[in-house]
Amino acid sequence: MVSGPAPRGDDVDVVRFLSQSEGGDWLACGVRAYSQWILGLRDSGDESPRQQVGSIGHAILADRVTARHRGERRNPAAAAEAEAARRRWPDGWEGGIAQAEAAADLVAREMGLDDACLVPDLYSCTGGPLAEVRLHAPWNKVAWAFKDGPAMSRGWSDVTHCSAVMCRFDGMEGQPDLVYLPDGPGGVTAIVDYKFRQRPDLGGAGEPGGASLLPDRQGAWYLTILRALGMQSPGGFEFRQVNVYAGGWLTVDDFMDAASGRGARDLVTTHGLPTRDLSRIGDAGGMVTAEVWSEAHRLLAQRRHDLRQSIASRDAGGRRFRSQPMLSVAEEADARRMVEALRAHRPVVVKRVRADPQVCREVVRDVIVGVEGPLSLALRGVTPARHLQNYAGSPCVRPWGCPVSVPCQSSLGTHSVAEALRQAAEDARDAREAARETEAAAYA
Repeated sequence: MVSGPAPRGDDVDVVRFLSQSEGGDWLACGVRAYSQWILGLRDSGDESPRQQVGSIGHAILADRVTARHRGERRNPAAAAEAEAARRRWPDGWEGGIAQAEAAADLVAREMGLDDACLVPDLYSCTGGPLAEVRLHAPWNKVAWAFKDGPAMSRGWSDVTHCSAVMCRFDGMEGQPDLVYLPDGPGGVTAIVDYKFRQRPDLGGAGEPGGASLLPDRQGAWYLTILRALGMQSPGGFEFRQVNVYAGGWLTVDDFMDAASGRGARDLVTTHGLPTRDLSRIGDAGGMVTAEVWSEAHRLLAQRRHDLRQSIASRDAGGRRFRSQPMLSVAEEADARRMVEALRAHRPVVVKRVRADPQVCREVVRDVIVGVEGPLSLALRGVTPARHLQNYAGSPCVRPWGCPVSVPCQSSLGTHSVAEALRQAAEDARDAREAARETEAAAYA
């Protein structure tokens, strides 16, 4: 990596708070964090359709609980439009509204959001519930979360020794999706994070195994901020990751087209019947209900049987032949198991993680200490290191996996990644400025 003068244009008077997402960027890859948080190379808004569905779903759920808290009618369409405007999405994003709204309804029913006890926002001026509210905790308040009675924990000493973090940031910030009381007043305080998944297995959340024994970094971050701001919970705290299926749903025609060679061929096996592999179904673009799969299985089995009968009749040359059963015993049993599995499939899975305050603050300490190294290099004018990953599905490989992959990878071998990132940041700023001027001219 190249060395040079410290990045310029950083106003020392700007009030900054360290977020969990920025901390995760510094931990994941120094070059990515450097480009985004030092040089100002922000995302262009070119999010994948799947990411847009998730963002719209978050906005719809926030609108739902806010409208209920204020006694107003909810307006999912307006919430989606506001989210699209905030993120500056290009035209065409509207295609994800139906999927996002359907998934949001599933979440609301699973969590009972239309009747649940909401926690009011006491930390800003929104006048609504504690949903999608950006919270800020200065360092002097964060220290309260690291106290054990009158004594300060050793972790706080480590935090204060992170001079680059202390110099650049004024504290911590976070925006939990929702904080509510699922069991009513006096019960556990749940910090909720929604995950809108596009795969039938919900990103692995639907697999058996129970609650994770490891703390969640995002939940730990939010809990530490809430405790720093003075929140108490007699029933304790809990982090809940709510995973919901927000992908498409296959139809009978999708399976019939696949059997005819016009669609995703993986939907049909070599035996001419619908696949029972949810991974292949997910690769084909969605999930399927038990009723749709059962009907597709019946039609394809009948088509296969008619074809076999036609061939047997032709080979018999007009002689009588013995009719074959439509399905074998094994095929009938497999079909019954698949239908039962689809009926038992849960489109919403809630992963609960006990949020112990002492454990959570140690996770926060680890994040801050992890940020200190690459950040201190960047502030001294040394470009932090890349973290290149070439396994399938890695951020460096998959589409939309990393917003700086193009300038980062194009500069490999030239020893000029810093210059490539600076140029990309400058081009992005020029593009944003041109877009603002065009928008202003349109309304002039």
